[in-house]
Amino acid sequence: MSNLPVMSDESVDVTLKLDMHINLSDEVNGSQATEMREVVEVAVYKWLEFRFCQQQYFRIQPKDVKVHEGGEVILQCEVAHLGGMVQWTKDGFALGRA
Repeated sequence: MSNLPVMSDESVDVTLKLDMHINLSDEVNGSQATEMREVVEVAVYKWLEFRFCQQQYFRIQPKDVKVHEGGEVILQCEVAHLGGMVQWTKDGFALGRA
């Protein structure tokens, strides 16, 4: 059994929208430029945090299966917020990566 929390199957639709209206006929002084840059940096940081810092979990849990020694099996599952390879283990022994 996995130590990862099982969350709902509901998908989350997140849209990052940043509207910046700049009147090009006006001069933008140094402090305004700094303020606009900080707004963009915060928006990008928040998006990166949302995208890459969420905990992985099984959206669809793999089922127990039996297979003869040396045989192959396909574990049907889905991992949400996948952040790399999945290492499968059985009784503490590595079986393969997906």
